Amino acid sequence: MEKTITTYYDSPERTSDEKINSESQKLINHKIVQTLLDGFPELAVILDKNRQIVAANKKAIAGFRKSSFEEIKGKRVGEAISCIHSDEMGKDSCGTSKFCAECGAAHAIKFTNENKLSSEEECRIISELSQKEESFDFKVNTSLLDIDEEQYTIFAIRDISGDKRRQALERIFFHDVLNTASVVNNFSLLLKDAEEDEFDEILPPLIESSDQLIQEILTQRDLRNAEDGKLSVDFQTTEVNDILRKVYSQYSKHQLTKDKKLTLAESDPFIKVNTDKKLLVRCFGNLVKNAIEASSKNDEIKIYSTIDNDHIIFSVQNPQIIPEVIQLQIFQRSFSTKGYGRGIGTYSVKLLVEQYLSGEVFFTSQKPEGTIFSIKINRNV
Repeated sequence: MEKTITTYYDSPERTSDEKINSESQKLINHKIVQTLLDGFPELAVILDKNRQIVAANKKAIAGFRKSSFEEIKGKRVGEAISCIHSDEMGKDSCGTSKFCAECGAAHAIKFTNENKLSSEEECRIISELSQKEESFDFKVNTSLLDIDEEQYTIFAIRDISGDKRRQALERIFFHDVLNTASVVNNFSLLLKDAEEDEFDEILPPLIESSDQLIQEILTQRDLRNAEDGKLSVDFQTTEVNDILRKVYSQYSKHQLTKDKKLTLAESDPFIKVNTDKKLLVRCFGNLVKNAIEASSKNDEIKIYSTIDNDHIIFSVQNPQIIPEVIQLQIFQRSFSTKGYGRGIGTYSVKLLVEQYLSGEVFFTSQKPEGTIFSIKINRNV
């Protein structure tokens, strides 16, 4: 009989409540331990052998957005911070899923537990706080602590989300925006010296490039406003085909599509959707751009839509398969990989669609279909 898999990474074993209470009380009453915790400049907790919290400083309680230590006592770090994958394998399963196997915090804790050595890792976590998802980037440090012949792990967290956001934006502006601006500049120089009969050949790509430059800048503006909760949306009824055609026209003759085939399957001309057209076009266009970048020479990239009860699903498909290690991190803010990441691309689409367009972003990547990214929108909001 095949053995049931209960973990993909760390041990699922947990400490009894009685033991947690006993260990916690001992550490709380230990003057050196409390002095040590309070001396940390960042969030710090002490974990038992099963990765459960038995002590914490005030910064940790506040950082986990809790009002008292009792709310995090006995929890694992992912549970305390409301990581969306903390119960992926069921109740009390934090640290055991495929997602945990790619988590820097899980790596650091496991390394210190097994090797009795300190560790430092970067960690990306998506938490569900106040009924919405928030993305964090942390620098985590773990070290061993021996108290009364018991071994514990000190786990300290520093929020580096601001640094990561700035790095991602700088990378985008110095790479994508600068490249597009260079194309605009080159066409402008050609236009300056062009003969009258050459104008019609130069103007279309110049207009396309300048529009692309504007879209890239507006995307970053919308993302920043969305993260700050200040993004305004304008819902209007529009034809589904208008959205499909707009995205197709942006990339059908784009430089990225050279040696590749971009195809469009139009929908029923009478099907409409109530949404913010500009924002949806920007989000879906981002997914199409990623699909083109991730494709190989002569690949076909398909743009189409389907109807699912009261929803419209906008999809882009290419024949390439995303490695599982990338699939597990695809929507994390600072995760970067050529084609499907670029640090902010897929994260921004998920944030904008799910929090401002009342939709859903998802993907599948398997043979023989290849990779399909989709945006699911309510037809009437």
